[in-house]
Amino acid sequence: MNEPALCFVTVAAPVSGPPARGSRCGATPDVLLAEICEATGVAALDIRGHARDPFTVSARWAWWALLRESGRSHSEIGRLVGRDHSSIIHALKHAPEREQTQAVLAAVRGNNPTAGR
Repeated sequence: MNEPALCFVTVAAPVSGPPARGSRCGATPDVLLAEICEATGVAALDIRGHARDPFTVSARWAWWALLRESGRSHSEIGRLVGRDHSSIIHALKHAPEREQTQAVLAAVRGNNPTAGR
């Protein structure tokens, strides 16, 4: 007769104090998407879709960057947004080179109030 194996779970202690300024930990993907939509004026359906115009792509990549900053893995982001993890890696690698993406991220982070078209 086989006995079931014991399973031990390690629970990390909660972090005390408020999150760091600009921290996205714990923010849901929809909350982050709403922030991007508000900052850019791009519709959520367009950001979630497959449009390839430069401004929509910049908004989409900014959303993915915020998801990454919130602690999600490339694979998890890919599953959330319906893309392959390698698309996420590509976007996050090239996002710093895109001025529009940086402008969107700055607006969401509160560094630049105008990221709209």
